[in-house]
Amino acid sequence: MAEADGGGRWRRSGGIAPAASLGCRGRYVTGRPLRHTLTHLSMTLARPLVLTAALAVAGCSASAPMAPATDAPPADGPAPTDIVQDVPLMFEDEIVPADHLATAREYAATITPQELAGLLYTYSDDFLRGRDTGEPGQRFAATFLAGQYAAMGVAPRGRGIADTTYALEPYLQPFQLERRATSGVRFSASVGGEQVLTVALPGDGVVPMVPVFGTVPDVEDAPVVFVGDGSALDGVDLAGAFALAVPATQGEVQSLAGTLLDAGAASVLMPLAPTADPFQRFVGGATRERLGMMSDDDPRGALILMGQDTAEALLGGPLAEATVGPTRATMSSSADATVDAVDTENVIAFVEGSDLADEVVVISAHLDHVGDDGEGEDAIYNGADDDGSGTVAMLEI
Repeated sequence: MAEADGGGRWRRSGGIAPAASLGCRGRYVTGRPLRHTLTHLSMTLARPLVLTAALAVAGCSASAPMAPATDAPPADGPAPTDIVQDVPLMFEDEIVPADHLATAREYAATITPQELAGLLYTYSDDFLRGRDTGEPGQRFAATFLAGQYAAMGVAPRGRGIADTTYALEPYLQPFQLERRATSGVRFSASVGGEQVLTVALPGDGVVPMVPVFGTVPDVEDAPVVFVGDGSALDGVDLAGAFALAVPATQGEVQSLAGTLLDAGAASVLMPLAPTADPFQRFVGGATRERLGMMSDDDPRGALILMGQDTAEALLGGPLAEATVGPTRATMSSSADATVDAVDTENVIAFVEGSDLADEVVVISAHLDHVGDDGEGEDAIYNGADDDGSGTVAMLEI
């Protein structure tokens, strides 16, 4: 596949691996009709993404013929070649060579709204019930993708074992995920032995602290340690403690939380607003089913958001005057959760390249979505945008 190296020049690799993988779960709901998704997708593919695909074909020795289509473009819009021609295709200070541009325009003409529609309407149909991870609809989606690769003559690179000559299992990479369903979460905190707050989720009213990722641990009377922005942790014992942190910037929230959890903190508390009001939209997520990779290790703790008012109640004074080290506060937390295994699979195919045999370029899109919530007349999350569009784009590449 063609790729840009550090100097902005094109070079060829030893192969291209289209991979449809399992993605992260969450309710990403848009009001965009499917026809708008197709319009956006076809325009996107006719721009730099198509160039990447075309150069990949030009740079690799494909294992199956991929001749450009000879049909005329649809009469109701510009030809894909015209769209690509208008795009400035530059990498740093160098223009893509003209012979590659010609190839790009040639192959751009093979990607049409009609083909995208046929794939995307099938892939996002109600029949698949939102392709929920590990459910029959998602497994059908994986089989559909494997069948597409087989029809193209693209070689499988999964781990599945075929029981017949034309079976699709060799495209599949089966594995297990861990499903954690949490029905209730509780927090309590004391300062100098006097209780200052209790929290129960789900609950009514404004919740003063909300876990937003990770696993709420079962701990009792753990110390609360103030760590500021995390820049002065030498000699600070975080083992089994709740680390109360104030990141220097919003962009450091997750990295600082990860650092503190890696240092042994039971969970991380962050006051990111004057009160907890902005975090109420995350309350439902605390008791939502979550999927993660299987692990023999104990789960990491949680990142818990709170208001500055709650942090000051734990510190017994203004947040601005707090010093790094143990506080007079202790916290307890617990969660009611069930954990089970979910069988699922990725889909992997491989196009053999001609040069750089030790290098592989991976093009991927996640094949699952979030399923059916069972509420209302239209309860299926079809996942045309997330990530049906990316998946069918990968097929076209």
